[in-house]
Amino acid sequence: MINAAPTKRTLRQRLADLHVHRFAIDERARRPRPGELVHWRGFITVREHEDGKQLFGGRLEVHLGAHFHDAFAVRFHAGTLGSETPFDGHLCILGAKVYWGLENGRHFANWLTHLAGEKHRYDGRDLQIRMGKLAGLGNGDLSWNLWTHSDRHERDEFASWREGRLKLDLLEQIWGPKNYTYEDLATAAFVVDMPEGSYPVVVTLQQQTRKRTKSKRIIEQYLTLDVHANHGIPYRYDSSGGWKGDRVYGFHVRFKMPRQADWQVDAKAAVTAWVYQHRADSGFRKAQEQEQES
Repeated sequence: MINAAPTKRTLRQRLADLHVHRFAIDERARRPRPGELVHWRGFITVREHEDGKQLFGGRLEVHLGAHFHDAFAVRFHAGTLGSETPFDGHLCILGAKVYWGLENGRHFANWLTHLAGEKHRYDGRDLQIRMGKLAGLGNGDLSWNLWTHSDRHERDEFASWREGRLKLDLLEQIWGPKNYTYEDLATAAFVVDMPEGSYPVVVTLQQQTRKRTKSKRIIEQYLTLDVHANHGIPYRYDSSGGWKGDRVYGFHVRFKMPRQADWQVDAKAAVTAWVYQHRADSGFRKAQEQEQES
């Protein structure tokens, strides 16, 4: 018996057999956030048939909201053979952001990434331009990476023009960047009394000042308590079952210092209140037992 030659399938038949799977997630409906108008994610997979070879895979994510980090940002990334999405990128204009990724073309992406050499075997390349917020809403920097390896550790591997940063904030050019300074004013030692016991701490009263480096004008100034507890203070419920622990050994507390002469009294109350607040926020019930020091 002579077997008949398999019939060649037409393009229309192949298209009719394609299996397209797609779904979308409305992230804003699941987890709404203030100022967010749209947060949508979509995925699509195309196969020769239901259990056949994957021909195409991609994803798309869209954000629209009042809050944004960059005034403008665009990125194109080419990965390697091990990349989940060998090609991906994003485009951000103020509060509108679009992120995309393709699951096809790993060999082409790997060839494109290592066209100039195999030095960074597992690192992709980035083509990226970013502009920070302007008009006093951020630093206004313009930065770029032109086909570089963003995860590398070597310096001066690429020509200087291929990556850099340009300051666009006029206020920063004139008055300098904003920074914080810390001044220690006084120190006190006392114990924080909790229902299960008392915990010794050393507290430093600090004045923190925020201003520009070339200006005498103070943008913000306030007092804080820099708290150090050598043996720790149980301050939270440890959901890890003991692996992370329930103690804190150092923290800061905002402080108003209503009375300067005996500020230690109010400082003790502020530190104690901080511990109680964190216990209430985490559902703390009982302090963990500590191993005895030898």
